[in-house]
Amino acid sequence: MLAKVAREWGRNVLHVFDRGYAGGPWLEMMWRRHVDFVIRWKKGHHFFDENGEENSLGQLGKKKRSRDHRMIWDAVKHENRKTGITWMQVRHASYSETLWVVIVRRGGEPWYLVTNRCIETEEQAWKIYKAYCRRWQVETVFRYEKSELAIETIRIWKKEKRNKFFHIISLVHSLLLHLLDDDYRDIITWIFREYCHRTGKKQKEAKVPIYRLRWALSRFFQEIRPVFLFAWNVQPSTAFHQGLNVRSQNSG
Repeated sequence: MLAKVAREWGRNVLHVFDRGYAGGPWLEMMWRRHVDFVIRWKKGHHFFDENGEENSLGQLGKKKRSRDHRMIWDAVKHENRKTGITWMQVRHASYSETLWVVIVRRGGEPWYLVTNRCIETEEQAWKIYKAYCRRWQVETVFRYEKSELAIETIRIWKKEKRNKFFHIISLVHSLLLHLLDDDYRDIITWIFREYCHRTGKKQKEAKVPIYRLRWALSRFFQEIRPVFLFAWNVQPSTAFHQGLNVRSQNSG
């Protein structure tokens, strides 16, 4: 998969990896494919500093004070946290080119983000930090597809059928996100109220209430069978509105 992505997009893509990929063999793989990457490492792993001295990332980080500070919103604790950042050049035995480690201090154990992108300014360092933070959104997508779209419960071994299944899951996920667009706000608000009413603050403040949307649509389609109009001149929203009209007539 990495080889295919490298051929298609080259260095236009920044690959983000968690600590499970921190190691010499994966660094060597990144070097062979000539791709840009960010990998979070543990403080005990050893690198060479600018003077050629080998030491752990934890010890190297103690020599560097934070060069910049910002107040970053913490979505878990729901508060702004003072976050410091610094960086330095390092080398690794399994990677022949220069690497940079971006050290992020936000309370608790610092983050050590190793990248092959050149870091010379504070803004470049913050960009690497923000790129790694996006990794969690990818994890939440996987969690949603496993729990709500049942991607983990179906076992398909043949490659062709598995690819078809993944395409179906992608279409369903895309449709759910598309329905959360502002153009469908009135319809989705009505569906939430009728089929998945929630009074909790967390549910109401969710920016992308994709869980509620799937639950509401599931109950809606159990009551009203969807109308599929396979014609080029009929918009999907038209069939959707017809389903709502049928529902209102039955309830009236």
